[in-house]
Amino acid sequence: MQGPWKAFTYTVPNPGGSTTGVLVTFEQTPISFEYLRNAVQVGLNLIEVVDPTQAPTYTITSTCLRFRSTALSTALLSEVQQIVPLVHIRAREAAVPDIYVSDWRVTVGGQLYLPRLIGIGEPGSDVLISQDIKGTSDNVLFTFGNGERVMTQLANDTDLKYAEIDLCLFHVNSSILLQLWKGVIQNLTSDGTPIFPVTCSDGFFQIMNQYSERQLSRQCWKIYNDGVNCPWASKGRSATAVTAAGAIPRAATITSNRRTNARSTAWLRISVGTRRTRRASSSRTIPPASSASGATQ
Repeated sequence: MQGPWKAFTYTVPNPGGSTTGVLVTFEQTPISFEYLRNAVQVGLNLIEVVDPTQAPTYTITSTCLRFRSTALSTALLSEVQQIVPLVHIRAREAAVPDIYVSDWRVTVGGQLYLPRLIGIGEPGSDVLISQDIKGTSDNVLFTFGNGERVMTQLANDTDLKYAEIDLCLFHVNSSILLQLWKGVIQNLTSDGTPIFPVTCSDGFFQIMNQYSERQLSRQCWKIYNDGVNCPWASKGRSATAVTAAGAIPRAATITSNRRTNARSTAWLRISVGTRRTRRASSSRTIPPASSASGATQ
């Protein structure tokens, strides 16, 4: 049995009586058989291994935003449906290219999607996206394959938290792309297992919180000039420009500026002069008692 460690050819019977050879591998590894002596049926799940040179390519005829069009509604009435999930991840770091993954290797609209997506939603549940009318955020769970620790290496190379992620469904029968959902990554789990679960929420997650998740502090939480969060290099080098861009200048940053030093010196002189004037105005000359009495007489 080569399935657990190597792909093999499985002969798939066709409705007309012919057969087609498909390169597959077992879904579960390792394979174990329990109570085989008393059982008469054993089921195995096989996963097709697509040859990169023979990966399918599809073109997009039209695009629907969240809601299906009339053409897509008519196409969904067919008994046979083939839908390909497409996931796009945009990291916050500009140097990291966009990530396109799917549940199999496919090219849609000229974009290649790598086979990294294992499942959408909670395991064992038919719910992909949970939504309600109470105003709470949408929650979506994506499970990616972590073979050869590829996703772990990606998480170590860049920060995937708060990265943009969107889910599209491509209907192969009608060549229509449905842009279903878009949100941000809230949490991810990298524990060395073959799966890499990612918890996501919609873009309103931050503003729907009843309290702030960050603690107020006099020090900026952003790493200075990292090119991701701190806008020091792109938005300007002065404290006024950085503050206008939404950041807080770090207290540890010391810059030498003649104009600033001159203003500080002038302010110091004014403050000292004001103190001396106040002292001079508060001092009074009190005449002697004899002079005062003689004047009275």
